[in-house]
Amino acid sequence: MARHRRTSARDRAMSADRVAPRNRAIAVVVVALIALLVLGTVAATVGTGGAVQAAGAGPTTPPVGTAPASPEPTAEATPSQAAESPSQAAESPSPTAPATVPPDQALTAALDRALGGTAGNVSVAVVDHRTGATYTYHPGRRYVTASIVKVGILATLLLDAQQSGRTLTADERALATDMITKSDNDAASELWDDIGGEDGLAAADTRFGLTATEPGTDGVWGCTTTTVTDQIRLLDTVTRAGGPLSAPSLGLLTGLLGAIEPDQVWGVSSAVRPGEQLLLKNGWLEDGEVGAWTVNSIGGITGPGGTDVTIAVLTTGNASMEAGVSTIETVVRLTRQYLGW
Repeated sequence: MARHRRTSARDRAMSADRVAPRNRAIAVVVVALIALLVLGTVAATVGTGGAVQAAGAGPTTPPVGTAPASPEPTAEATPSQAAESPSQAAESPSPTAPATVPPDQALTAALDRALGGTAGNVSVAVVDHRTGATYTYHPGRRYVTASIVKVGILATLLLDAQQSGRTLTADERALATDMITKSDNDAASELWDDIGGEDGLAAADTRFGLTATEPGTDGVWGCTTTTVTDQIRLLDTVTRAGGPLSAPSLGLLTGLLGAIEPDQVWGVSSAVRPGEQLLLKNGWLEDGEVGAWTVNSIGGITGPGGTDVTIAVLTTGNASMEAGVSTIETVVRLTRQYLGW
C-alpha cells in the first residue's frame, strides 16, 4: 500500500519562501512594461502638440465656456493674382486701342477688295462740299466719255448763247431736253454741230477749267476722253453759282439733269436717300472690236442735314453694260459708307 509523506509546516514554509521571490520578480516586470507603455503614449501626444487623436475617436470637446475655435478665412486669389505677382502686374503695359485708319485709306482698301483684278479699270472722284474734302481713286486714268460728254455739249451751247446775248431757241431747248433726259444721240449730234464740234467744245472746256479732256474728232463726240477729276470740275462749274453760266442757264441745265428718264436712273443714283435731290448723267458705249463696255456715271446729291456731294465714276473693260452698272453702284455706295457723306 502506498505510503503518504506528511508535509510538515517547515516544508510548506520553505516552499513558500521559494515561490515568493519568483512572483515578486514577475510583478516587477509587468509593472515596468506598463510604465513603458504609458510613457510612450504621453510622449506621442506631447510630440504632436496634442492634436493627434486615437484612430476612431470623435472630435475633441473644448472646455465648457470656451467657444470652438473657427478656422481663419483664407483669401481666394483672383485669376490675375494667380497668374502674376503684384509687382509683375504693375510692370505690365496697359492695353492700347488699335490705331484708327483714316476714312480715305479705309475706302481705298475697300475698293481694292471689291474690285479685285478690275481695280485698274475704275476711277472715282468725290467732293464733299460740306467739309471741303476731296477723294480720288486712280484719278489720272483717261476714259472715253460716251454720253456723259452731253453735259459739256449743253454747257457749251448755253455759254455760247450767253456770249451772243440771247437765250436758247425753242428748237435748241427741245434738242437739249432729249439729249440730257433721254440721252438721245441724234439730238446730241445736231447740237455738236451747233457748238462748232471739237473746237467749240475745246474752247468751252478751257473756260470751265478742264485740263485733261480731249474732244472726239471727226464728229464722233462720244469718243471724247476725260478723267474723273475733270468731270468733277465740270459739274461743279456748270451746276453751281459763281461759274461762267448765268442763273437762267444754271437753272435750265440743272433742271434737265434732275429729270432723267426712269430707265436711265442708275449709277450715282444708287446712293440717294429719301428726301435728297439728284443730278445725274450716265453714259455707256460698247467697243465692238473687243466686246468690252465703257460705262460711266456722274452727278450730284444734295439733301437735308447738309448732304452736298459731287461724284464721278468712270469704268472700262466691262463684260457687259449690266456688269459696268453693278460696279459703279458698288463703288458709289462704298464711298458713302466710308466717307460718311
